[in-house]
Amino acid sequence: SGRFGGMGQADYSLASDLLAKLVTAHRRRAGVPGCTFHWPAWDEVGMAVRPESRFALEASGQVFMPVA
Repeated sequence: SGRFGGMGQADYSLASDLLAKLVTAHRRRAGVPGCTFHWPAWDEVGMAVRPESRFALEASGQVFMPVA
C-alpha cells in the first residue's frame, strides 16, 4: 500500500511509506542494518474480501499473497 496505494487506504498507505522511509534514513545515518517489506494485499482476508477493493487491486495489476 505504501508504494501503490489502494482504494480507501490513503492513511494506511501514507503510514507504511513513511515507516519505510524512516527505516531507510535511520539505517543510512546510524550505519545499522534494517529493512522493510512491501507486502502485497493478502488473499481471502481483510480488504481483499471487499469486492470493490479486490477489483481495484486486480485492475492495477497487483497479485494477492496467499494466506498460507
